[in-house]
Amino acid sequence: MAIEEALISLVQGNNLLMFILLIALFLVAYRVLKAVINTAIVAVLSGAFLVVLDFLRIGPEATLSRFMMFMVMGSALFILFSAFKTLVRTTNSVLEAFKKIFSKIFKPLRHGEKEEKEKEIILEELKDE
Repeated sequence: MAIEEALISLVQGNNLLMFILLIALFLVAYRVLKAVINTAIVAVLSGAFLVVLDFLRIGPEATLSRFMMFMVMGSALFILFSAFKTLVRTTNSVLEAFKKIFSKIFKPLRHGEKEEKEKEIILEELKDE
């Protein structure tokens, strides 16, 4: 009986709405945390790249300011790349949706054109006979 009362009180009022919003918040927070962790990894790798270049005596001397500059530049490039990737993915999804919508709208028109072409071909074959 206590479980039923708990479930009923959960479904009543704004509790269900708040629960759905909590799940959505967790999903958004997970995505943001994943993006922050990936950006931090790229920043560290960008700084390490400068250190490796200095170690191999190929690049400039590794100072703290250059190390920080490489980290910032690597992070900025990663964020731009991620934004561009998201833009391309979103545009592609929207175009696919429009393509499906317009194909469903104009499909009856195309079907009618095919029938007319078939009728013309049949009439031309009959004339030839």
